[in-house]
Amino acid sequence: MTFLFLKCGIIQYAILFIAIGITADNLMIAKLSGKTVSVISRSNWILILLLLFITQNQMLLWGRWITGWAPSLTVNQKDWLALGLLVSIGVKMYRDHFQSKKNITTINYTANNLLLLAFGSAIYLFVFGIAVQWLNRTEGKLNIMFPVFILMFLALGVWLGKAHHHKLIDRLRTLCTCLMMVGVVVLLFQLI
Repeated sequence: MTFLFLKCGIIQYAILFIAIGITADNLMIAKLSGKTVSVISRSNWILILLLLFITQNQMLLWGRWITGWAPSLTVNQKDWLALGLLVSIGVKMYRDHFQSKKNITTINYTANNLLLLAFGSAIYLFVFGIAVQWLNRTEGKLNIMFPVFILMFLALGVWLGKAHHHKLIDRLRTLCTCLMMVGVVVLLFQLI
């Protein structure tokens, strides 16, 4: 895995930090579900993880694909629009993270709630896909690492949720949110 990072510049690291922060939103699946996580059977969790992974990975690809529809609208403004999207994602996730510490809710895993959960966290990936395409940073490294990050944080969130390590989930999420904000700030200073 380290060979992927050897030839990365500072912008690639900033995008990598943003990708880690966005995919770390999956850690909250375990926290939001509270004590009901351990009641769900293993086969149901496999379906939940598969649904979330497919939805989130597809939204990233759709975000990249949809940028081809608006080339005339974004002439000479792509970098600034991408940066604006990434800043808005960062601020929204930062606010959500620190507001969610006050309210701990439980989710019943019905089909509707699973779809809401999948699309709620996948919208960040959709916007990230648009921003990465506008920044012309669609290297193969990101295509390899992003699904790995999604799977890693989904599995880690479920495992920590079943073990009821909610403080560790909060610390990891705080660290990843800070990494994402650092990535946005570095990208801002590099593009100015």
